[in-house]
Amino acid sequence: MTYTVYLEYFATGEGLLRQIMVVNATSPEAARERFREVFYGSEPEAWEYYQVGVVVREGLDVALLQPFLAPRVVERLQRIHEHMNELWLHWHVNLS
Repeated sequence: MTYTVYLEYFATGEGLLRQIMVVNATSPEAARERFREVFYGSEPEAWEYYQVGVVVREGLDVALLQPFLAPRVVERLQRIHEHMNELWLHWHVNLS
């Protein structure tokens, strides 16, 4: 089953953090655990803080991906997501 797992976090002085993963996993819990391993595997304290904002959605969340990926990439993902392993997006910007 394909899952879209994401975190959106912002704070004054810290900026905006977006992490998105498309992953095939056996359950929502397994998808969440893979997200933790990829983005926070070496930072357990950070995971304790950020895990509250992590959202797991069943399927490919096209609307979430469209602002970050070219249309052809999104179209390809729609065709192949059930046969792929993972897609990771990590975006952090701080304009202060």
